[in-house]
Amino acid sequence: MMTDVERWTPVDLSDGRVAEGLADQLRARAVRLEAGERHVGWKVAWNDRLTQSRLSLGGCAFGFLTDRTRIDVPQRVPLDGVTLGAAEPELAIHLCADVPAAAADEALAAAIDCVAPAIEVLDINGRFDDVAGVLRRNVFHRSYYIFEAPFRPRRHHRGVGCSRTASGRGCGDEGCRPQAGAF
Repeated sequence: MMTDVERWTPVDLSDGRVAEGLADQLRARAVRLEAGERHVGWKVAWNDRLTQSRLSLGGCAFGFLTDRTRIDVPQRVPLDGVTLGAAEPELAIHLCADVPAAAADEALAAAIDCVAPAIEVLDINGRFDDVAGVLRRNVFHRSYYIFEAPFRPRRHHRGVGCSRTASGRGCGDEGCRPQAGAF
């Protein structure tokens, strides 16, 4: 039986605050992509059960990452205009294949190419309990850095293997590696 720690709860779009905030966030993302930013990934928000309970949420939410918010070290992070800056330790997970939302845990594990430590820089520029507002602001995202030397679970973790992609390339094959500037 799965415990709360082992099972991730997906986004609950029946919550009007979540639906409104994510719709606004995705519109803002579309504008930024149209202006030339490149999408490089997603971030999970509110994946802690205690936080979900305090905000009366039925699941997690997400934000987006682009090439323009990636930090290349050594680089100072400008904090001009920041209301309340924060840095959070994160895990960056690179998938080498799309995984359907209802996929079994084994399918997700097979799609993981590598995991690396990361840091996200935030600007807490609103009320944390304003769910729609936080999502509208891309969950306070300002920038991120992903460390080198990723952990590759397909080689080192309890027999987790990697399936082949539709192109026939496997995880870690040259065609399945992250693009420069992305994870």
